[in-house]
Amino acid sequence: MAPEILAAAFATGILVKLVDQIEDKKLKMKNMSALLGIFYGFLIAYVMIKSPIVANLWMAAVLANIAAGKIDAAGHRFGIFTMLIVLILMGFPQFNFYLIALFLITAYFDEHLKNMGDARKIKNKTFAKMASYRVVLELTAFAVSVYTGEWILFASILAFDVGYAMINKLNK
Repeated sequence: MAPEILAAAFATGILVKLVDQIEDKKLKMKNMSALLGIFYGFLIAYVMIKSPIVANLWMAAVLANIAAGKIDAAGHRFGIFTMLIVLILMGFPQFNFYLIALFLITAYFDEHLKNMGDARKIKNKTFAKMASYRVVLELTAFAVSVYTGEWILFASILAFDVGYAMINKLNK
């Protein structure tokens, strides 16, 4: 498995959560938010270019976040813009429509479940807690990895989530 992809995925998770923290808490670090967004945009593009199979998962996750209205701050817009510019300059990977559709649906479903949990519309506390971790995309990536033998799919989303959760945990 490609350690550079996993390292980039882990770092991306950290940077995305740091941008969230800066933007959500209205910290006076807007320039830092934009800079971190640019860095994570480069890293997302890097992962997509280095691993076309992972590109399907990551593009779907980006599209789901856009559709769910999660790209709601300058730092995240810089990240997405940078990712697109790098992919335009370096060349988009060849996407698999079926994988993108599958991952897009599950990633969007995760965002919807998380929003329902945050709004306390999910009454079961265990299910509400699980929804906050966005496990549907991870389970789908795991299932596709089992089916295809491409374990980099599951490993990349897991590495991202570990970085993201680590910053979330440190913040608390």
